[in-house]
Parts: sequence; C-alpha cells; structure tokens
Amino acid sequence: MLLTLLLLCLLLPLALGPAHHWALPYPLLPIVALPLARGLWTGSDRLERAGGLPLLPPSLLRLGSVRFGLLIAALFFSSWSGFMFIMAVALQTGAGLSPAASGRVFMPLGLAYFVAALLSTRIVARIGRAAALIFGCAVQMLGLVAVIITLRQVWPHPDMQTLAPALSLVGAGQALIVSSFFRIGLSDVPAEQAGAGSSVLSTVHQAALGLGSAVLGAVYCLALPDGGRLVALDAGIEAELALMALLVIAAWRWSRRGSGRHDEQVCPARLKVETATENSPL
Repeated sequence: MLLTLLLLCLLLPLALGPAHHWALPYPLLPIVALPLARGLWTGSDRLERAGGLPLLPPSLLRLGSVRFGLLIAALFFSSWSGFMFIMAVALQTGAGLSPAASGRVFMPLGLAYFVAALLSTRIVARIGRAAALIFGCAVQMLGLVAVIITLRQVWPHPDMQTLAPALSLVGAGQALIVSSFFRIGLSDVPAEQAGAGSSVLSTVHQAALGLGSAVLGAVYCLALPDGGRLVALDAGIEAELALMALLVIAAWRWSRRGSGRHDEQVCPARLKVETATENSPL
C-alpha cells in the first residue's frame, strides 16, 4: 500500500500537473512522497528483522550491485517507456500515421533487439558487464541522435524504411543494456536470496516503465506550445539522452571501483562473506 501511494504521488503530478497548470494538489504530492518513502523503508526493515519477507528487503538494498541495478532501472527503463510513448504520440498526431502504421515503424527496433539479445552473452563474456552496459548506452544514444536527424529530414512523412537504420541502433543498444541489468543487479546477491533480489529489480523496473511515460510525456507537453510535434519530440529525446549520459557516468564510476569485473559466476560463499561485511555495523 505504501509503495502504491508513493508511486501515485510521483506519477500523478507528472502525468496531470501540466494539463492542470500545476494547480493544487499536484505541487504538494511529491512532498507527500517523502514521508511515504521513509515509512516504506522503516516498515520493510522492521518486517525483515522480524523474519518476514518485505517487497523491498533493506538488506538487499544495502548491496552495491543491487543499488546500481536499481539506478539502471530508474534511468534506462523510464527512458525506454517514455521514448516509445512520445514516439507513438508524435507519429500518430503529428505525422498522421494510423496506429497500425505507427506500430510497424518500430519493427526494425524489435528485430535488432532480438538479434543483439542473442549475442549479448558473448559480448558480456568478452568485455565484461560494465563495459557491455556502457557500450549498449553508446549504441542507443547514437541511435537516438540518428532518430532526431532522420525525423528532421523526412518530417512530416516518416515511415518504417526511413527510420529503420536509426531505430535498429536503438534496439541493439537497448538489448545490451537489459542483458547487463540483471547480470549487474544480481552479481552480489547470495544464492539463497536470488529470488528476492530478482523481485526487487523487477519491481523497480516496472515502476520505472510507468514513471518514464509520465516524465518524457511531461517534457513533450511542455515543449509542444512553443513549437510543433517535431520540436516536442526532439525535446523528449534530448531529455532521454541526458538520462542516458547520467547512466554512462554512473557505470564508468561503478567500473572504476572494481565492480565491473569479467567473472559471470561468483562464489556463493564469498558472496555471503561480502554481504555480512557490508551489512555489519563496522
């Protein structure tokens, strides 16, 4: 219940605030989210200490890999869902494509994602988790820039053929990021807590998907009155590029701390020692 209320306090202002000119209560809801977040943490900690199974176990959230995995989820998956949302809106309301034609535009993205996902294990094994994540971000960002350039050249008549090269880069980069997400997020989780760790990452992943449509949708709406659909779409994609740049910086810092190691199989016994050390008062 606390998590639901927390998400509502974050999503409703972003989704409805611009349309209602930020009238009350929308500016106040993010402030209400702060004590809800505190209550969620203390309640989860109390339940876990009592032997229960909270939705977001604090012991797992103290692990460095889990925290970084949650950062990946917050930045990437929110960008992903937001991009798909504003692209569909712009293609249908600005370029006049039907829902079916708009959906066909994304077919090259899906195909490239599928192929890159099949190759992701080899790529991670060769260059490591952190490097694969950074490489995926770079490929996706290159694709996003190509989307902006392509749309400026063909607008208002974009189609699957003209956008295929740019969206293929976006899809390939997304596949590498997603494949690195769980590898990184679960790398420090003890074997007996793998299910709980996966659930934590999936929970934040799903929340970020909902948050992203609201965030980039708000950017799109704010830019719409000053330009047109293409200007608003450019603004939304540029906001996504900024989020991806933050993720690249975070991944680089994480790898510099020695966490982006190449090994894919980590000894459960060493994991237990690391977990106990990280959770100790000292």
